[in-house]
Amino acid sequence: MINVKNLIKLCFNLYDHRKVLELVFKFGLTSGNKKSIAEVLEEVAIFISNHGSDLIKSVKNERYKLICTLGDMNDRGIREGVLHVLSEDYKTLGNAIWDRLGKEISGKFKTVLEARLKTITTNFVEPEPTHTM
Repeated sequence: MINVKNLIKLCFNLYDHRKVLELVFKFGLTSGNKKSIAEVLEEVAIFISNHGSDLIKSVKNERYKLICTLGDMNDRGIREGVLHVLSEDYKTLGNAIWDRLGKEISGKFKTVLEARLKTITTNFVEPEPTHTM
């Protein structure tokens, strides 16, 4: 039996990553099935973690901002998936993520996201400068 996660992985292996991401954002995040949405978010986070967020920049802003609206859902799996995706994206974008998110983010979810991102920055260690002679 094939599930959503395996299908997305297969698509990433077979097709252009930009097109797959666009379709995943367009159809996967607007699904009526909450478990499918959570699985899609998990796979997007894994993809960002493995390949960086450069390809995410190619996703249209309105589709990307859909993630913020999903953060307000009652489903715990979806909320955690949204936080995971945005955390992985933050590792590459830094504070520029706030420009990308815009004003679609609600006050309650923004506080939760800020708390999550603070833990990421405290875990991030600046590399020591190398001294050359």
